[in-house]
Amino acid sequence: MNYYKRAVLDDFHSKLKPNKVLILLGARRVGKTQLIKKYLQTTTEKVLQLNGEDSNDARLLEERSVANYSKLLQDISILVIDEAQNISEIGQILKLIVDSIEGIKVIATGSSMFDLANKLGEPLVGRKNTLFLFPLAQIEFSQFENYKQTTENLEERLIYGGYPELTH
Repeated sequence: MNYYKRAVLDDFHSKLKPNKVLILLGARRVGKTQLIKKYLQTTTEKVLQLNGEDSNDARLLEERSVANYSKLLQDISILVIDEAQNISEIGQILKLIVDSIEGIKVIATGSSMFDLANKLGEPLVGRKNTLFLFPLAQIEFSQFENYKQTTENLEERLIYGGYPELTH
């Protein structure tokens, strides 16, 4: 599958800050995980990736204590939590992490925008930056197709949208 450079990549870089949570929200299959993978290929920082749908990963965060998170994140610069909305009390967990682990950068993704936004809202006031990832936009398609191809693909895109997996 081709990777399409996303227009939000510059925003992604600028919003990922130490002791802040970058919340990446978007519908399923818009490319949130691929965007993070592409970003991580550009960094030499040590990364810990967790998945909120994996019960073993979720258990690593259950004990909400500075000691637990210090041990888990020792020598880690970037914590990535994919599907974060599936982790119980994720807002309070992330608040404790960014408040107590010096210099940590956190990326949390969620496809259930309403759930994740509600769970992260109040505990992360002043501690988060939010980025919305939508299906591919025409500016992103223009990187690899000409006007004729755009015109030929217009009807399909109007019906199915610009989801990366549906494009040729």
